[in-house]
Amino acid sequence: MANRYVGTEAVGGRLFLTDQHVRFEPHSANVQTSTWKAPLSDIREVEATRTFGFLPNGVVLKLTSGEAEQFATWNRDAWCEAMRSFLDEREE
Repeated sequence: MANRYVGTEAVGGRLFLTDQHVRFEPHSANVQTSTWKAPLSDIREVEATRTFGFLPNGVVLKLTSGEAEQFATWNRDAWCEAMRSFLDEREE
């Protein structure tokens, strides 16, 4: 379970990581229902952060385009570690 921040809306859904991409699929009950997907080659940096300034559950993906995507998940450290592992493998 995760939230993706789209403007001011926290869209609930599921976050997936494969050896090719990161994908977020929102629950059907959301206003925003579009799937978001980025190839790992488009991710420049993965940053652990805090949502609302104090909750240690944020993940920010900084993209090569200069954009950033923010997610909230309770297993933040595991997500960051897994994504960084794929990015490190890409650079080797």
